[in-house]
Amino acid sequence: MPAAPLPTRRAAALLCTLAIGLASMLVPMGAAANDMRFPTRPVRFIVGNTAGSGADLAARIVARGLTDAWKESVIVDNRGGVGGLLAAEIVAKAEPDGHTLMLAQEGAIVIAPAIQRNLSIDPQKALAPVVNLADTDYVLIASAKSGIRTLDDLRALALKQPGQRTFASAGIGTVHHLGFEQLNQLLGVSMVHVPFKGGPPGAAEVAAGNVDAMFVSPAAAMGFATSGRVFPVATGGVKRNPQFPAAPAVGETYKGFRVVSWFALYAPASTPPRLLEKIARDATEVVRSTDIRGQLTAQGINPVGGTPKQMADLVRSDARTYGETIKRLKITAD
Repeated sequence: MPAAPLPTRRAAALLCTLAIGLASMLVPMGAAANDMRFPTRPVRFIVGNTAGSGADLAARIVARGLTDAWKESVIVDNRGGVGGLLAAEIVAKAEPDGHTLMLAQEGAIVIAPAIQRNLSIDPQKALAPVVNLADTDYVLIASAKSGIRTLDDLRALALKQPGQRTFASAGIGTVHHLGFEQLNQLLGVSMVHVPFKGGPPGAAEVAAGNVDAMFVSPAAAMGFATSGRVFPVATGGVKRNPQFPAAPAVGETYKGFRVVSWFALYAPASTPPRLLEKIARDATEVVRSTDIRGQLTAQGINPVGGTPKQMADLVRSDARTYGETIKRLKITAD
């Protein structure tokens, strides 16, 4: 058979080239993200809390797991101050290449914008959600001197002595504060708020018998509960905390009620979506691995994981819940 005319061969070659190009465009986004070279240098987790806090513990455990997975160091950099907003500012100004991330909590992302005016940045606009790494259900503790052992005891005492029974918090507008105000409304009582500068100082005052009760992290509650100075009345989750197996979850009786603090990764707002998805996928694999899951749960922290969209949905839900309480109580930090 005679060879095809030259123009025909050129046309066939052109069609072949176009077909290859089209095929490359049809490669699934997930596969392309898997091939993405990241990280190419050490990654920093900017944590808006002090060393030893629940957020810091979660960050360090996950950082160790990601260091192994990525074969690059993941460094925890504590930048406490202004309720986590200092860390948010640092990350918002960083290069949007995934190498600088924030270990964020609801205080900086959801609550601060609702109670503070004239913020230097709007965290929900300046930062992009990546993944909810983990969360922790708070524990409702009561002073051993108060005689409170159940939610019914707390309600009865608060109704008997209105305006006299007190609850502590880590400060105005914190999860400790808003969570207890939601419990007040749920039980139909009005225990008086006594704010402190942090969860541990508040828990210490409850243990001393100077304040009746408080929602606090499991880590802050454990020592006082072990010594018998406070009684773990309930946990703020939908199910029991294995660290406090005798304490019922408030959600067992009051469906949907939860006092929880989450530990999420955030990136600069202009970070490419494909990169956000890759980081979320890698981090999810790490927090759900047997080793890291065990390390987190030993600290009273629940591994979560997920996608950027799921994190964004959580923020919207929390903004509604906390926003309603803030508006009802006219809470402001100014």
